[in-house]
Amino acid sequence: MVETWHDPESVAICRLRSAGYMVVDRPRPRTTDNTLSDNHGGIAVVGKPGIQLTSVVLGSCPSSFQLTAARVTISTASYTVVVIYRPGSEAVTTKFYDELADLFDRVLTTNDALFIVGDLNIRLDRTDDVHARRLRELLECYNLDVRNSDPTHDRGGQLDVVVTRREQSCSAVTTYDAGLSDHKLLTWAVDGSRADPPAVTVNYRPWRAVSMEDLRAAVNASSLCMPDQWTARSVDDLALLHDTVFTKLADRFAPLRAGSIVSG
Repeated sequence: MVETWHDPESVAICRLRSAGYMVVDRPRPRTTDNTLSDNHGGIAVVGKPGIQLTSVVLGSCPSSFQLTAARVTISTASYTVVVIYRPGSEAVTTKFYDELADLFDRVLTTNDALFIVGDLNIRLDRTDDVHARRLRELLECYNLDVRNSDPTHDRGGQLDVVVTRREQSCSAVTTYDAGLSDHKLLTWAVDGSRADPPAVTVNYRPWRAVSMEDLRAAVNASSLCMPDQWTARSVDDLALLHDTVFTKLADRFAPLRAGSIVSG
């Protein structure tokens, strides 16, 4: 959720937690001590009972947009959800794209399925808009796709996004007018099941069972440690001698065995 208008320990957030929901949130810091006015901005990730949420630390906070992230775990499946809110009352600056690129650099290292969502207040539906073009070009550089295309605001315009890796599986994003905001609710689905990865047969050597003292003694007694017996005349000949001796020692001390591992 974006533009939550909440403060730390707001009643609405506390009620969610007391009802068993998990919440990872970031209220907008107030610039004054006036607690009677609405605290605009704010973002939150909320998970119903049975869903595990863990806050993800993404380094320093950007100054051009609000940000929070959570790792969502459902059964054995995990997703990283990054929520962004860029206030529409502020001009789009170069710093916004720099901080967004820095964010991408950090979150794209996760092995989880990745969802970058929120209100960027950039009219992506306007193909001739300089900021829309620049944003799409930045996403393209990071192999990211915007998965929604319908208007997300009552007055028209695609201001809100669901962004994923290009190769990532995701259902179609739909917009729904929940009647509580001038922005639409964006919904999508993911397959939370994971098939058991296949077992692969591999050959291996049981090196852990080998006595290093016995192996060291065998190496010292081999022709590798007797230069007067070398008939090699080139570096290639010496490399072949090295490989031949160590292959024989490996077969002696740790013969190849066949076993199964789970891939992935």
